[in-house]
Amino acid sequence: MTPISVLLPVHGEAPHLAPAIDSVLEQTHGGFELLILLNGAAPSPRAIGVAREAARRDPRVRVHELLRPRGGNLSTVLNEGLALARHGLVARMDADDLSHPERLGAQAAFMERHPGVLALGTAYERIDERGGSLSVVVPPCDPGEIRWRLLLGNTFAHGSMMLRRDAVLAAGGYDESCARAQDYELWTRLARPPGGGRCAMANLPRVLYRYRTSAGATRPDVAQGETVARVMLREWALLGHGASDADLAPALARMLTGGAGGRGAAIEIERALNAEGPSVGALLGHLVGTQPLRGPTQAAIEAGRLSRLREVSTKLRWFGVTSVWLWGAGRHTEWMLAHEAEIPQQIVGVADDLRAGTRLGLVLVQSPHDIPAGADVLLSSDAFEDELWEASAPHRARGVRVWRFYGAQDDRPTIVNTSHAAEPVRVGGD
Repeated sequence: MTPISVLLPVHGEAPHLAPAIDSVLEQTHGGFELLILLNGAAPSPRAIGVAREAARRDPRVRVHELLRPRGGNLSTVLNEGLALARHGLVARMDADDLSHPERLGAQAAFMERHPGVLALGTAYERIDERGGSLSVVVPPCDPGEIRWRLLLGNTFAHGSMMLRRDAVLAAGGYDESCARAQDYELWTRLARPPGGGRCAMANLPRVLYRYRTSAGATRPDVAQGETVARVMLREWALLGHGASDADLAPALARMLTGGAGGRGAAIEIERALNAEGPSVGALLGHLVGTQPLRGPTQAAIEAGRLSRLREVSTKLRWFGVTSVWLWGAGRHTEWMLAHEAEIPQQIVGVADDLRAGTRLGLVLVQSPHDIPAGADVLLSSDAFEDELWEASAPHRARGVRVWRFYGAQDDRPTIVNTSHAAEPVRVGGD
């Protein structure tokens, strides 16, 4: 059994520290030490008492009190923890979060099978202060995709990470000049493939971590924003031109004109990024063609999309629709799956002619031919709905009822042919 050191820094009141500690001590993987790092200037007497009591009742717990932390921010505390860790695999844990009982075992097993992986996160569930579920986040799992998506934002939940201690120390550890977003800064350095090879970071698609946050906590603070901006600019400056940049011009043109094939063009550029790594041309092409707006404009778009979702689901319910397939496996469908609780219909599958056989988070994407006749399908794309509508024509002809999300559609879709009715196909998932 691979031994693991778990670093759990404690700052402030830490009202959820006791369940956080228990979630580590209840791991099915028993070969670990839990190193609780008390920032001596900050934890409350209650938090200190909880930590000491845990050490008293379980010999796997070590409490280290940083009476005069070097600077006092999270980076310095974590670097201190890396120096104190006894084992080569180091897992992170936050004082208000929860780990699934199989988390450490699953991550250690993966890293044993993939010795080239230096850092490994997991999918996670966002929960509120009382432990109620807010949403499930399944980040990119493929190292190639992670490498270029890190240039646009963080793809990991810090508390869910398992790291190879020697690799982190060789990279210089956490940057102690970063008061916030120190994890993102470190990931971008670890993700740079040596000698032009593949990125050495991954995520497990299984939800093994519960991240406690408030429902409205989505906007970074000033310090975090400043660090992320500085890191992004640094990483962008390192980009070169890829061998296939010029070959992507036709794909970018199709996305810009919004004509037929635009959705396939966007996927073509993403595949180039996954396979060859980020380059100036490919990354900018992706941004120009697909990156959503941010700030107040994006907030207005989000509100309008939610309103439209409720309007469409009400219409479907009026027509007696209780379950739907989603056609499209892009960001719009990721958004739909994250907001499934907003609609009364059950989402029974995801289909996409260009991405069949791949996974969208935990969902196995199927071919539109797998949609049974008589099933209801909701088109799920903001940029390519017209293209999907045209592609659905032969399936409408065989009796699949196709609904538009944005486009006008006054009546219930006509069932042309129901002779091929079949049982619903179950969507696979981990």
